[in-house]
Amino acid sequence: MKLASLFFRKGEKLSIRLLFWILLLSSIFTLIATTIQIYLDYRESRQTLEISLQQVEETALPAVAVAMWNLDKEVMESILDGLLTQPDILYLEVVDTYNHPIIQLGDIEVKNSLERLYPIMYTNDAAQQIKIGQLKVVATLAEIYRKLMDKVVVILLTQGVKTFLMSICILVLVERLVIRHLNSLAKWAYSVELENPNELLILPRGKSGEGDVIDSVTRAINTMQLNLIQALLDREKAERLTKSIVENTSSLIYAKDPQGSYTMVNQQFLTALGLNSDKVIGHTDSQLFSENVANALRHHDLIVTQQAKPVTFDEEVMQQGQVEYYVSVKFPIFDDNQKLSGTGGVSTNITDRHQKEQQILELNESLEAKVEVRTKALQKSVINLELTQAQLVESEKMSALGGLVSGVAHEINTPLGVSVTAASHLVSLVNGFESEYKSGNLKRSFLENYMVNIKESSDILTRNLDRAANLVQNFKQIAADQSREVKRQFEIKTYIEEVIGAINPKFKTADHTITIEAEKPITLDSYPGAIAKIITDLIMNSITHGFKDVTEGEIKIKLTQVGGSLEINYQDNGVGLDAQQLEKVFEPFYTTTRGSGDSGLGMSICYNLVTHMLGGRIKCIESATGAHFNIHIPLVS
Repeated sequence: MKLASLFFRKGEKLSIRLLFWILLLSSIFTLIATTIQIYLDYRESRQTLEISLQQVEETALPAVAVAMWNLDKEVMESILDGLLTQPDILYLEVVDTYNHPIIQLGDIEVKNSLERLYPIMYTNDAAQQIKIGQLKVVATLAEIYRKLMDKVVVILLTQGVKTFLMSICILVLVERLVIRHLNSLAKWAYSVELENPNELLILPRGKSGEGDVIDSVTRAINTMQLNLIQALLDREKAERLTKSIVENTSSLIYAKDPQGSYTMVNQQFLTALGLNSDKVIGHTDSQLFSENVANALRHHDLIVTQQAKPVTFDEEVMQQGQVEYYVSVKFPIFDDNQKLSGTGGVSTNITDRHQKEQQILELNESLEAKVEVRTKALQKSVINLELTQAQLVESEKMSALGGLVSGVAHEINTPLGVSVTAASHLVSLVNGFESEYKSGNLKRSFLENYMVNIKESSDILTRNLDRAANLVQNFKQIAADQSREVKRQFEIKTYIEEVIGAINPKFKTADHTITIEAEKPITLDSYPGAIAKIITDLIMNSITHGFKDVTEGEIKIKLTQVGGSLEINYQDNGVGLDAQQLEKVFEPFYTTTRGSGDSGLGMSICYNLVTHMLGGRIKCIESATGAHFNIHIPLVS
């Protein structure tokens, strides 16, 4: 630690840990390398010893065999003494074939020794080898081990000193190139305050450090500081903007905790209640409003809490002795863990709008009275048509005429009303002209303007009277067909279009469409009244039952000539019929809306008209979407 304090600052644990790991890893690598080197040297020394023993076998053993065959012990001892002078050989022993020792030279070591046995073979004159004994050679490994230990010590000392010195050098370089800059960075980071930012980070480095990783880190940190400062400025700007909007809006903005106590209100809220923030923040609705108002407001908060989504309410609040009307959008407030932390709301005062709506309602009532007075003439026509309807509804067979009368009355109202207005305007123009004429102030420009207005009013009056006449004519034809069973020739597509035109007001308020398809004109010699009754009932059933919950219904009527008969495929995209309804659809008095006044005879009458009067057949086909009726009637009934 004293040595480390010479190179590193006080408390610089990173440098000390770096020194420790460098020394540890270097020592491990040194031990591994030394072990490998010693092992290789050991193998080399053993190999050298083995070669030496092999030379003994190749050179000395034949001479010992000859001396032993000649029983010349002195020569044998001389040869063995020569072998014993070698530094690694400790002991030599010659035994006969009965393993009786003949010569023993040297000392035997049990430890760190290597023993080899060589047979002594004598070759006679007949070139036969005869075993006459055995040579035992014991060599020591102690010298090899000693040399290896010396080498280990030298390697470890030199490598240890080198590793230590290199570690010190590396740490000094790391300290100069990295650690001191990291310390400067940490000191700078501790002094940074986003609310009061200081200067950018500048490290004391030379040109040699430009472009390296420390320089990149410095630039990245400076960029991050600038981005944070900009983000802080943007957030403060957004907060000021939000606060300005909240405080200057005409709506009441507020927030409550889960217990219903106010945690935030804007200035408009305080102004509306005539209180300061101390009287509102931390207080509940029951402390600020009457019991009824507080209960209603709390009930709305509970609805928002249960549904966990924004909900709009109409609220009435008594303020300074007057009832104020508000449209309030209330919403839940969640914390970072998506847990409900309260409710908020934006309430807009609509008292003025409410008063104006009341005034408009009163004005509408007065206007209705005026319209009633001005449309007495039109009401007389409508009354006459309603009387005609009452006369036609004497039987179920003629019940469709009631719908026609009502529809025609509705359709005639518009052209007749426009005609009355145009006629009134003409009277006004004539009166003005007469006044100018009598006063003697009649001018050319006035006369030209008068002629233009007379022409426009006359055109409007003519067009609308023609339209009313056409409607009456179509109604008379269809009414005559349904009131009298008269057989005549007619083109089926054109006739169905006339029927649809007569009942068009029944579905004019919805976006239903009717499409009629025919490959070519098809002429029938049949009873048009029956066909009108069938088409009318099918369409009214679609509107009443099939399109009960459908705003954009679609009806398709496809007309096809098949030989001597007409095939009518009637389809809609309504709710359709289930299996039970398919079985009972043509039964008398069967209806799914009996409580609405339906008699249940419509489809039964259609069935009788098709099968009996027209001589055809009708069936209801099961369909995945809507109702599907298939009708076959002969071209000539």
